[in-house]
Amino acid sequence: MVTPNQRHSPDEIEIKEGSLAEQLIAEKADFSAWLQGLLKMAPYLLISALFVSLMLGVMAMVILSAPNTRIDDVVEILMPQKKQPDLEMELPRDIFDNKNLPKDIPSDQDPVWKDAEVSDHNETADEEDFQESKGDSMDFLSDKPLKGAGVYDSIGVGGGAGGRYGGPRGGRRNLVSRGGGAMTESAVAAGLLWLARHQNPDGSWGCASFQNQCPGTKCEGTGEPQFDIGLTGLCLLAFTGAGYHNMSRDTFGGINFGEVVRKAATFLMDIQEDNGAFGTAQPGKFMYNHSVAAYAMADLYGLTMDTGSGVLFQEPVQNAIDYLVSVQNPGKAWRYNPKDGQNDTSVSGWCIMALNAAENAELNVPHQAFLDTKSFYDDVTDDAYGRVGYIEKGTVAVRTGEKIDPENIPPSMTAVGVMVRIFIDKNTNDSRIKNGINLILSQLPEWDSDTLGVIDYYYWFYATYCLNQYDGPNGPAWKKWNNSMKSVLLKSQKSSSDGHANGSWDAIDRWSEEVGRVYATAINVLTLEVYYRLGIVTRMGH
Repeated sequence: MVTPNQRHSPDEIEIKEGSLAEQLIAEKADFSAWLQGLLKMAPYLLISALFVSLMLGVMAMVILSAPNTRIDDVVEILMPQKKQPDLEMELPRDIFDNKNLPKDIPSDQDPVWKDAEVSDHNETADEEDFQESKGDSMDFLSDKPLKGAGVYDSIGVGGGAGGRYGGPRGGRRNLVSRGGGAMTESAVAAGLLWLARHQNPDGSWGCASFQNQCPGTKCEGTGEPQFDIGLTGLCLLAFTGAGYHNMSRDTFGGINFGEVVRKAATFLMDIQEDNGAFGTAQPGKFMYNHSVAAYAMADLYGLTMDTGSGVLFQEPVQNAIDYLVSVQNPGKAWRYNPKDGQNDTSVSGWCIMALNAAENAELNVPHQAFLDTKSFYDDVTDDAYGRVGYIEKGTVAVRTGEKIDPENIPPSMTAVGVMVRIFIDKNTNDSRIKNGINLILSQLPEWDSDTLGVIDYYYWFYATYCLNQYDGPNGPAWKKWNNSMKSVLLKSQKSSSDGHANGSWDAIDRWSEEVGRVYATAINVLTLEVYYRLGIVTRMGH
């Protein structure tokens, strides 16, 4: 485990009374504001220095010509930030109005940037169509890419973080190469703004309590409060996936997204138990809550680990990961409750997400945890067809009382299994992966609200990420899926004509009865962040 003292001097932070997490984060924000103010004064100080240098004549010239002078560094730091775009004026959705979206998106061309250079590597362009969806990264403090143990080069599923400028998140050319565009970027911004407006005052998001933030008519689609901790983690992931962290300065619709992240992180750290668990383990589906929250905090730490605020999150995240490993079933994986002797593909998928993000953030993650989980996935995977079962081969996940034709159930667990196998083996040439991909491509995203099971945000999320890793950004499998996915999600997002629901998605998929509209919006935003959230896996023999 890397201790805070290995990265930062103890003198960098001052501990006061009150909520430690909140005070530390606030103090760092105050420091950054002071530093920004100092830097803004620098041009005037420089002018004064030049005036004095003219008066001093030869002495000043000698000083300025000294070999240790770092004028270039100062000028680079003082370069003014580009004026941020007006969200409500320049987004293609006309503040999130998607009525003019094309009915179909051709597979042989990008629908937005026809003059953009296509690139197969991460690169930042000077003229992004919508810079803010990827955060400002407090780039004057740090913009270093994360150098973790994983094979991915961007933040999020698989881990790895970087800033907007020159880091692995990339810019316009990079986004085009991965199949996104201004439409997907504005949809992400719309979803984040809706989530920000429905965050509870304490920093959490609630499956039901989100309605307390609705002015006038309430947004529909409530869920069960037992999932509020995990839901908070999922929403936090939506912001970190777009590059926002606790010190981000971007403000949309009067809301500072950095403050949204700060409040969410403070909430999760305040409820963390001494054993590292986020919340107290109770009968139900506790491991969903902890695993998603741990994943979100590991993602946030990955964004901030090379900045002053990284030290604030390092210990809480490491404790959360240690707890996750400690409650893994011996030789296998996880299910609803800590070390309960049962395993399922869905919960275990979120657990691996958390472990992988933590490993890429250079935290301590025992490799045996991955090997044991892989053993479980081997047990539930049909070698001949690549289909992954829920708790054993041939099983599917169905909610209690859910009346659904098994033939309409999408291969959600197969998508999870493929993603996990790529994470662990770093090899897309496995026949079980290839067969699983074929199953996924046989059931593309479709908006059919009359047939139960066809709309499945969870399936679309996992399938999007595993296909992007399989042969994205230019492979035939990814292109086929991507065209269907983004067309369906863009057309179904609520627009300005829907009032306060603008930017969200209706809670009508298979799982929304439990977790509601906030879940639907957060996970669909995560899906649309795929174009800059992930790098490309190192493929062996693909």
